[in-house]
Amino acid sequence: MKLQERTARFRRQLSVYLYYTMKRIVEPACWQLFAALAVAAICIGIMAIKEPFSMASTTGALAKPEYSKHSMVSPFIEERLLTPAEYAMLVNFLDTMDSLRQYDAATYEYILEGHEGLVDSVSFVITLYEQGQ
Repeated sequence: MKLQERTARFRRQLSVYLYYTMKRIVEPACWQLFAALAVAAICIGIMAIKEPFSMASTTGALAKPEYSKHSMVSPFIEERLLTPAEYAMLVNFLDTMDSLRQYDAATYEYILEGHEGLVDSVSFVITLYEQGQ
């Protein structure tokens, strides 16, 4: 019985010793890893910002960043937003929804369930089409 108590006490002491040893080793390593990753992220961010404005070797001036022509939306749309048939369909839809709202509110609510803002969006598209003419 005495031997079993000694081995149990030894195991407890060993587990406590290993716990505190691992805690002393692992906690600083976690902070060091975190600090290294933070420094690496900052360096990558600085390189990403600095790259487009790097010094041009021939002129000594700052190089202008190159942007794709397709990355910007043109403020002027040369083609029509809707065809006249699509416009008529949207106006018909809006009239039908107005009629449903007045005479069959349950169906109106059922259609708009999960589609909040549908009528407002259709009205907005119709207004854009009318202003574009």
